[in-house]
Amino acid sequence: HPDRILVEPTGVGKLSEILSAVEKAKERHPEIEVGGSATVVDAGKCRMYMKNFGEFFLDQVKSASTVIFSRTQLLDADRVEKSRLLIAEAHPDARIITTPWDDMAPDFMLDVIENGKPIYFAPLEDDDDDDDDEEEHHHHHHDHDDDDDDDDDHEHHHHHDHDDDDDDDDDDEHEHHHHHGHDDDDDDDDEHEHHHHHHGHEGHEHHHHHHHHGADDHDADEVFDTIGLETARRYEQDEIRAMLDRLSDEEEYGRVLRAKGILQNAAGEWFQFDYVPGETDMRNDSADYTGRLCVIGTSLNEKAITELFQL
Repeated sequence: HPDRILVEPTGVGKLSEILSAVEKAKERHPEIEVGGSATVVDAGKCRMYMKNFGEFFLDQVKSASTVIFSRTQLLDADRVEKSRLLIAEAHPDARIITTPWDDMAPDFMLDVIENGKPIYFAPLEDDDDDDDDEEEHHHHHHDHDDDDDDDDDHEHHHHHDHDDDDDDDDDDEHEHHHHHGHDDDDDDDDEHEHHHHHHGHEGHEHHHHHHHHGADDHDADEVFDTIGLETARRYEQDEIRAMLDRLSDEEEYGRVLRAKGILQNAAGEWFQFDYVPGETDMRNDSADYTGRLCVIGTSLNEKAITELFQL
């Protein structure tokens, strides 16, 4: 059995309908599992797609667990962030990849698509179990064909896993990817934008807020508040260090017990930070799919924390 199967249908189809077809197939083959679904959107044409394709476009976005932006290397951060906010508004739970494809290893991108929740929460709550996962960030080269028309600007990927049993036999795992492209030649003439890829200073957030109360023997995620933020904004390390120092103000931000994230600086370099009260650690890291940070504590002031990071 293959590990994964990539399906690239022709014609116009809704991703929701493809997923429904897979669910029907599971009636005959219960071992089939959907590993993830993804849609590729040209970051420079997101608003145009939303306007021109309406319900069809939104179906692709809302049905995808991951939205992969293409051609972000041609846009500045403000344009990427505006497009990201449009997608986040339509599908708040989607993982939105804003990092250029050349800056991410193929295995890492696949891991993002297949993960069922934002991957930055687990390391904050149980670092010992997740350190191995965080070290698998390597660079690769993925060809972009920018000279072509926008056939690939809006693609849909569909992943399924087949798992015949609970053993660790990878041969029993299959994944199907659904790709679908549009030919938007008539709409693209006034939409092409070619900019040098650099990030500006305006960012915003795609965040999740969990508030749990429980007994002393409950897991960490049942006791603490967790605020997750995503942004294409760029920060300098000294800037982040100053922001983290301010988190010690419990009256303003609540009781912050931990903060962690991976961000990009103005030079395009990625760095990771870890914060506990009174101590901040920073180190260089490989590219992530977008800038991300997470704050854990009790009685957190989400609005104040979001504003602190200028999001």
